[in-house]
Amino acid sequence: MAITRAPAKPTLEPAPAAREERFISGAPDAQSQATGRGIRKGKKEQITITVAPEILDRVDEARHKMGLSRAAWINTCIFQGLESGFTGIRGSRDE
Repeated sequence: MAITRAPAKPTLEPAPAAREERFISGAPDAQSQATGRGIRKGKKEQITITVAPEILDRVDEARHKMGLSRAAWINTCIFQGLESGFTGIRGSRDE
């Protein structure tokens, strides 16, 4: 009696591209939603700002000295400004 190979069973796995997409979309930070002010990513919102190159150079120098990412440094400055009562360069608009 001859030994024969069993026929290959069809695979039920999705195509590689579909598996990759399912993996990527399952990441916690992949769940972003537009909020009207920015894009919600987790507990934070992503926004876009425009900064003069000279100021950005100063930001990068300062954040590097503190060992922070650019985003962490900017968030810290915003928080400290709000906590210290910063209302603008020349005060509030009501003045």
